[in-house]
Order: sequence, then C-alpha cells, then structure tokens
Amino acid sequence: MNYSLYIQNNILYVNNRALSTYSFEVWFSDDDAYVSIYKNDTLSWVFQNIKITELFKDKNKTVTYVDRPEVESILVDYISKIGGIGSDVYITDAITGTHAEVNSSKQLKVVLDGKVDINNTSNVPLPALGTFTGTASDTLDYAIFFVSVYTDAPSAINGLQIEMSSDGISWHISDVYDVLPNVEKSFSFQCSRKFFRIKYTNGTIVQTVLDLQTILKKTNSLASSHRIIDNISGNDDAQLIKAVLTAINPVGTFVNAKANIQGNIQVSLQEQKDIFGRLKVSDPVTISDGSLVSAYSNFIFWSQKIINGGTLAHEKATSSNLLSVTNPGDIVINQTKLRNHYQPAKAQEALTTFYAPQEAGVEKYIGYFDVDNYTSPVIDGTIYNGVVLVITESDVEFRIYNNGVLNDSATQSQWNIDKLDGNPLKSGITLDMNFPQISLSELEWLGVGAVVVGLNIGGVSIPVHVFEHANFKGTGVYTRTAKLPICYMIKSVGGAGIIRQICNSVISGGGHNPKGVQRFVGTTTDVAILNGQAELMVGIRLKITDFDTTVLHESISVISRAKNDFFAGLSINPTYTGTVTWIDKPNSSIQYAVNNNNLLTAPGIDLYGEHVSGAINSVSPDFDPTVRIGKGLNNDYDELWVWVRSDDGTDNYSAVINYRELL
Repeated sequence: MNYSLYIQNNILYVNNRALSTYSFEVWFSDDDAYVSIYKNDTLSWVFQNIKITELFKDKNKTVTYVDRPEVESILVDYISKIGGIGSDVYITDAITGTHAEVNSSKQLKVVLDGKVDINNTSNVPLPALGTFTGTASDTLDYAIFFVSVYTDAPSAINGLQIEMSSDGISWHISDVYDVLPNVEKSFSFQCSRKFFRIKYTNGTIVQTVLDLQTILKKTNSLASSHRIIDNISGNDDAQLIKAVLTAINPVGTFVNAKANIQGNIQVSLQEQKDIFGRLKVSDPVTISDGSLVSAYSNFIFWSQKIINGGTLAHEKATSSNLLSVTNPGDIVINQTKLRNHYQPAKAQEALTTFYAPQEAGVEKYIGYFDVDNYTSPVIDGTIYNGVVLVITESDVEFRIYNNGVLNDSATQSQWNIDKLDGNPLKSGITLDMNFPQISLSELEWLGVGAVVVGLNIGGVSIPVHVFEHANFKGTGVYTRTAKLPICYMIKSVGGAGIIRQICNSVISGGGHNPKGVQRFVGTTTDVAILNGQAELMVGIRLKITDFDTTVLHESISVISRAKNDFFAGLSINPTYTGTVTWIDKPNSSIQYAVNNNNLLTAPGIDLYGEHVSGAINSVSPDFDPTVRIGKGLNNDYDELWVWVRSDDGTDNYSAVINYRELL
C-alpha cells in the first residue's frame, strides 16, 4: 500500500485522512531522532522518547542517516501495526486459512475445545460376553477425559476398564466399574499417562443398545454429580478428598477431631451401638466375672477336668492358671460351674484374657462355650455349644458349635471385617499371638441372630468377623443355648504347650432384668435337733437334664418352735453324715431334699450365717446370690443347704428356701 503522508499542526495525515486519535512529537539530536506518540482518546502515551533506530530494529534495518521524511515513514509503518490507520492484523491458521477472532476490546478470543475420541467410542451392540477394545489415544494435549455409557444389558463384573500406557504397547488397568442396564453413567479420569484406551465387556445378556462415548477436554471439568437423595454405590465416580475436621469446644477453642487406633473418629458412648443396633449403655450389667488373684476362685467358681495327662496350676505371682499338656492325647479343661443367663433381645458379650502362643501339635480353645451337654454325661474334650476362639500351630479361627456339631467357622484369612493383617484401610493392626490377647464375642442370640467376634487391642474393641444367621443360614438355632459358661481347653495332638488363663467377664447390654419364676421348697415336718448339734434342714440342686438353668436363691426362713436360741446357716456343698434322697420338683429345674438325720460335719462354701435369739424365734434374710449352684465337669452338682445348730437346748425347727428360676 502506498501512503500520502504529511504533518500539519502536529497531526499526522495519511492519504488526506487525519489520524486524530494520535498525536506525536519528533525531535532530533546529533546522532539520532526521538519520537513520542500520544493516544488522544485515552490520554495516555503509547511510548515516549524512543529512538528511531529502535523502531528500525523492528524492521531488521540499520540507519546511517535519519531525516524527517524517514521518521514519518517509520511512524506510518508503526501506527499501521497498532491499528492506527485501520489496517487489519490477523493470526491465521496455515492449513484452513481461518482467522483468530479479536473482540471489540481488541482481546484475542481463545476457545479450548474438547473433542470426541473416536478411538474409544462405539455404538455397536455387543453379544453375550462380547468385548469392545478401543485403541490408543494420546493425552498430552488434554487435561481430562470423560467416558459415558448407556446400555440395555448389564456389563460383566468390572466390565468397564480404563487402561493406561506410557508407550501405547504395555497396558495397565487403572479403574474398573460395573455398568447397570438402562442407566446413563459418566466417569471422569485424569490424563495420568501419555496413552489411554477403553475396554468394555458385556455380561451374559445380548445388548440391543450400546452408546459408549469418550470426550477429551483441555481444561478440568466438574466430575459426575448426584442428587442428595440418591443412593451412593461403589461404581459411582468420586474424588479423593483428605481433610482435617475441626470443631469448637465448649470453651470456644477450635480443636482438631481425633481418631482412635483403628482410624475411626472418636465419638461419645451414646453413638456406639450393640448388635441389636441400640445405643450401648455406659454402665453395662455384669452377669459374671472372674480373676485369679486368689487360688480360691478355682475352688468356688471353676471345675477342672484332666484327661490322659497334663496339669492345671494356679500361679499367685501372675494371677493366672497355667494349663499345660505334654503328650499326645493330653487334654486339660477349666470351665465355670455356673451358666451365664441370657435374656432375649439383650446383647450378650463375653470377654476372656489369656496368653496362648501358637505351638506345634497343640490346639487351644478359649471362649464362651461348654464341653458338657444334657445329651451326654461323658466329658472327652468335645465342644457342644457356643463361640470359640481356636488357636493352632498354623492359624487363628473363630467357630460356633451347636450340639457338638461345627456350625460356623472363619479362619483369620476369612474374617470379613478386619483380618488384623496390618491393612491401613482397616485398623492397621497385625495380630501377634506371641503376646497376651483379649478375645470377645457378642451374641444376638434369639436363636437365630448374628454373632460378632473380635479382639480388644490398645483399649479398643476391634470386631474382626460377623456370623450372620437370620435370613442367611440354617433352619433352626445356630447354637442350642446362649446360657453358657466360660471355658479354657488345651489339647495335645502331638506336641507340648500351654495356655495361661487370666480373666473373664460376661456382660449384658441394654440392662439385665430377668423375671423368671419364683418358687420355694421347705421341710414338711419339723426336724428335732439336740442341743449343740448341727443338722441339715432343706437343700436344692439342679436336675441332670436342666443344669444350664440359672437358679437364684433369694431368701431363707427358719423358725424355732420352742423359741430357743439357734444358729442358722446357708452353705454350698457342705459335708454331712448319712445320705439324702433327692426328689424331682414338678415343673421345675431343681431337685430338693430334706433332713434324713444328716449331721453337718463341715459347712463347705458358707454363704450366710446368723445367731438367732429365742425371743425373735425366726430368721428370714434376703440374698444377692453371687455364688450360685451349678454343675462340675465330673458330673458333680452343687448342693445348696439350709442348716441349723441348736444352741439352747433341744428344739424342733422348720425351714424354707425361696428361689427364682431363670428358665
């Protein structure tokens, strides 16, 4: 383009058109010329005091002599570049010839368009078990890609696969999803490697519709979203977010929420639930407990059985019993004589502490179970009913028995809550049987409920497995009864080993208020007792077929006919002269006996005693029966007796035991 250029009143005219939006000044020195351009409409300098030679540099020219016409030529050239004389400047696509757009504010319009990836898009329905495999697409120009799929048939398990590759040859599965029929699903993925491809495998139903589309985006976009009311499934697209929870405490300070050893956020006890889904109470009711600080615990609460060989010894220094076996066939058992009453619809939790390392050729059984059953008087190491932790040389396992038959079992590798294998997504704890442990079981009995088993580590109860029954398994009860003892048993199957028995407790969740049936037995005729002589009055024991019934002695009543002074006692397993005749009480779990000229020789486990003045004439105390009648492993049944010693001459006496049966 040729220009007719002149300057008048400091305004530049090009082709007789005044460039009124620009003013400029030019001044000369001995070796160069300087120019300043002023933009009139914005009242701002475009540039000031720029050497003309600097403008020549833009034109890749050198100048040896500068005069005013040359300056004017340079200015026209520069002003045309900045649009001052209406010339158009374009950025042009070399292939298509398309110009980039500039808006009214002279800003370049930039659009980062996505595109449909035809390499990984298909609308061809697949046959049963058919597969679509896309081809490699380069991701380097993109930030994210979306995969959307709609089909009328379910995919195979993990049927949608996203595969990544660094070279387009070796492929690695990045993500997998199940696709449901007749549901539009979208997933978003980072371009984490240079290449990706889609692989889709249909299920067993032939598709009639497949709409699989992949879109590449140059900018990040919102991941798939859901309505608040929609259920979340494991196949939903999701973003991993890590955050710290902070809350304000009652004094107004912001503090970070803490997690327990399992990684769970700690909450108040009100938010902990039992196996029935109810809030656990902060003061659970203890049905029974036991420690071995004293050796007398073995005598009062426990029954021992040694088969073939082995030993059971109390160790005062360690407050424990040491059960040991040496030779094949040795069996040592320690089981509580009393059964822990289970109240329906209350969670029953049993805890046992022990040291039982894994040893070659030795099996160890610990938990809430029995080795005696109403069907068999023989004790041979058979487990009949209950929940057992079994420790062998090679494994740790929880089992449930029903009438001597194994009903459920789960080895450590099969635990469905936490395998205690160090998994950081669970508790992160690795079980080590070289150290003492606390095992627990929680029964939702009702005959067919669930059983949760676990261990307490670091002060936290860690459930490891749940056995489901209702709606899942069986045709009847999973164990004959939940009224069970605590039991420790060790067997040699070729090796030698030990169990160290330490403590135990059985707890009822949700309170414990058993009703049962109130009953009594008493003497039918008066018993004549000589002065200074102690004789049995009336006694009770469990029937052979009902030894798992809980019987609570609530009170006794003794009366002296002649109103002489006497001493009344209540004892378990006293020794006495002669024999007694045990009579089945109708519609009851007990047998009873009355005096048959039986003299007391030793009181046994004495539970109560009182001197009674003849002026009072009678006694009728109430009891909290911590020690109750039970059954031992040698078919020995506890006897509870009321006895009287006449202290002020011969007299006739009558006695009654009031008790409650928890059937």
